[in-house]
Amino acid sequence: MGSKSKLKNSMVFLAPFFALFLAASFTQASTGTIKVCASILPQRFFIEKIGGDKVEVVVMVPPGASPATYEPRPSELKALLSSRLYFAIGVPFERQWLKRFLGINPKMKIVHTEKDIRLFPVSYESSSKKGILDPHIWLAPNLVMLQARRIFMALKEEYPQFSREFEKNYVSFMSELVGLDLKISRILSPLKGKYVLVFHPSWGYFLRAYGLRQIAIEREGKAQKGAQLVRLSRFIKEKGIKAVFFQPQFSKRYALSIGNSLNLKVIELDPLAPNWEENLLMAARKIRDAN
Repeated sequence: MGSKSKLKNSMVFLAPFFALFLAASFTQASTGTIKVCASILPQRFFIEKIGGDKVEVVVMVPPGASPATYEPRPSELKALLSSRLYFAIGVPFERQWLKRFLGINPKMKIVHTEKDIRLFPVSYESSSKKGILDPHIWLAPNLVMLQARRIFMALKEEYPQFSREFEKNYVSFMSELVGLDLKISRILSPLKGKYVLVFHPSWGYFLRAYGLRQIAIEREGKAQKGAQLVRLSRFIKEKGIKAVFFQPQFSKRYALSIGNSLNLKVIELDPLAPNWEENLLMAARKIRDAN
């Protein structure tokens, strides 16, 4: 496809938003309400913790959808017009869509909350191998501390009139994160060194933070089959693994089928639940109780 065709396609995509953009008003600061956008539901928890009642957070990926494959709908794209900040986190759909978001609203700032966080390859078996980098940084409290700092600085810079309130909320949130980290550590400390089997490899950073290791049935978006599954089955028996954890954004039927074939309990863990703090505590307890 030539450059002229690409430009034409881009103009077709952006045309419905230009008229709305010209009419959009950035008056949130004067009314005391700030509208910002984010990629996934857990981010709303972080942003609201720091922004308090000054922020309204629009999330691109709705409940039940996967950030690996999701494409925003027109109603969600429209929300970009009245936002001065977009908080990215490094999930797959952003690679294609962030440039389009800026095409819709060129004045919007993209804040990369994943910046400077060391990413690890997705771990499939007993050791991590070079390959796809794991984007699930929002599931480890120690990494959320780094993301919270970027959220705080972006809000403070863009809306200095609320900086004192943001700073107070940020300090309080950091204290909560330290407390949450200690609670999870106490729950999972007896399991250090153990392996946790998941269907989709979402929990690597969470488990790594507390001395556990993740193995996954899914490999690069596809479930293991044949010789791979036989090898995985031997590994599961060798390590005494009793359960497999699946997330609701993927097929429960297939997870049950795999679980039954490997004689494992099948337990749901949602990495995208909006009640982030409660969800991590519940995940820790489920992992503990499954061992």
